[in-house]
Amino acid sequence: MLSLRSRLTALTEVSDYESDHERNMSPEEEVAKRTRKRDRKRKKIIRELFESEKAYIHHLELVHKHFDFPLRFACIVPDDVHQKLFSNLEQILEVNRQLLEELEHSTVGLSFLHLGPFLKLYATYANDHEQALSTLQDWHQRSSVFSDFISMQEQRPEVKGLKLNALLITPVQRVPRYQMLLEDLLEHTSRDHHDYNNLCEATKKIKEVAWHINEHIRQHENFQKMLDIQNRLSGSAPKILAPGRLFVKEGCLKKVSRKGGRPLERMFFLFSDMLLYAKPKLLDSGKNTYTCCCVLPLKHCKIEPVFGKPRKDQEGGMFRISCQSESLLLYSTEPGVVNEWSEELVTAVRYICTH
Repeated sequence: MLSLRSRLTALTEVSDYESDHERNMSPEEEVAKRTRKRDRKRKKIIRELFESEKAYIHHLELVHKHFDFPLRFACIVPDDVHQKLFSNLEQILEVNRQLLEELEHSTVGLSFLHLGPFLKLYATYANDHEQALSTLQDWHQRSSVFSDFISMQEQRPEVKGLKLNALLITPVQRVPRYQMLLEDLLEHTSRDHHDYNNLCEATKKIKEVAWHINEHIRQHENFQKMLDIQNRLSGSAPKILAPGRLFVKEGCLKKVSRKGGRPLERMFFLFSDMLLYAKPKLLDSGKNTYTCCCVLPLKHCKIEPVFGKPRKDQEGGMFRISCQSESLLLYSTEPGVVNEWSEELVTAVRYICTH
């Protein structure tokens, strides 16, 4: 038997031989080596896609079999609550079963080309996900029967200790995973491969679906934010929700009083077409409600720095907003706040005036 020293010497000699061989490889050998490496990586990505898809479908089936389906007929929650909890998960499960079947009988590129457009169903699910989690938490607290049922199902051996809230988030994470895997696969597929063009088109479609989902979520979050602001305002507040209007920024600024005396702290809400400011309600009880003071249409606004343009690291700053007959002198002592507000306002005014 060789000693440890002898074995290490032999391994070193083999390593040195391989290094010398690599340095002396012909261009054809180098190309062949890169091709083998790329093909190994390609097979690894496809294997990851298959394995993760099977695991993902298994998780969807756990939700459907042990939570969605039983709750639908157990009369533990009303139908509208059930819909909030599971949204269109059953439709997503059917689409992904078809996708896996296509993957098993066709190429990755062709499979995603055929089923990719149907993945837009994920936009509805992603849009409803936050509400699903809040509904789940609410009913855990509201109903002991519901809470006991969910706990009992989570403890089933088939569920393997997974919690419902963790299972419900998996569809939200799936489309970004598809995009990452397809982009990686395309990078490791030669241009003369029979599936290359299909992969190019499929990757493009999945990017569009991911964008569609993100845009759907962004619009929904913006809608919810504006609805929240509307509910916090009273007085002569305008209708916040309007077609094309987007929320941009909110925060406190100090307003110099025209009558002199102490500055007035006001809450400002910047939208894509208007600036609104309000004063806190007295006896608010921590609800952050406000009385609307004034609404300024951005297309008539002019933003001017006072004492020079504020810097990002500046301790405090002041700027003026002029809008027809209104003129507001605003400041903050917090670092960077005035700079942020000035930049956002200038950008919003420029956009509304040029579109």
